[in-house]
Amino acid sequence: VMGRFGGKKLAADIKRDNPNEPELILTRPGIDREAEKDRLAKYFEFNGKTEQKRKEERDWFVQKTKAAEKDKPKAEKEPNEMIDKILKEIEERQDWLDEMKSLGAATEKHEETIKAQIAARMHTVRSLGYA
Repeated sequence: VMGRFGGKKLAADIKRDNPNEPELILTRPGIDREAEKDRLAKYFEFNGKTEQKRKEERDWFVQKTKAAEKDKPKAEKEPNEMIDKILKEIEERQDWLDEMKSLGAATEKHEETIKAQIAARMHTVRSLGYA
């Protein structure tokens, strides 16, 4: 029966037409729901990886990092030693360029190359906090 609201059912009519029936939840017999929840939580936490697979990945990562540390070049003990080394290289290049100029063997190309190398090394020295 239609109410006075033009096609809308009243709450009483809805309750009368739809008696309260308990919602059926179908579960498989014999499954411990809490254990299943824990299993699925672990599955999603580790992206479906088993304990064995996670252990293998950890071992691989440890080996990889050890190999990377082993291959790393040893850094200079002090930045001052590195700066001294770079300054010595700059001085050697400048001396070579001066010597070539005095012999008349320095071309414009040589001069540009050496000056570019000196500029690059000066940039390195400045980035280390010197000069």
